[in-house]
Amino acid sequence: MSEKRKIEIEYLLKCSVKVFENMIFTPSGLAEWFAEDVNIQEDVYVFHWDGSEEKARLISKKQGAYIKWQWLTDEEEGLDTYFEISFSVD
Repeated sequence: MSEKRKIEIEYLLKCSVKVFENMIFTPSGLAEWFAEDVNIQEDVYVFHWDGSEEKARLISKKQGAYIKWQWLTDEEEGLDTYFEISFSVD
């Protein structure tokens, strides 16, 4: 079993909430900065990078606060692996 670790990256962005939420809550917005292409099949997001494809299930989201996905892997150890984009508006 591999070791799990938490990685946090913080950015200060100057844009409207509407623009920012479009960038994280929509496939086209995510494809602008996060992945080369993003598609949604029901609640599964398919992220494309450099010819590879990674899938993640949307597990929760709250407008004005966060969006969270769980990576879908063939291995059992991936069941608790997730990533989240959380934010606050100043």
